[in-house]
Amino acid sequence: MARKCFDLARLSRAPIAAEAVDVLFAIEREIIGLTAQERLRVRQERSRP
Repeated sequence: MARKCFDLARLSRAPIAAEAVDVLFAIEREIIGLTAQERLRVRQERSRP
């Protein structure tokens, strides 16, 4: 999903896609240093549409 939002934001300049990408990147910054299982859990909880 993140890749689709990123491509849409980059190609079409759609504001909602750019906002989604910003949110996904913020989540990724927050989970730096967690274990793989913890990162997966946070991504699944917070990255839902």
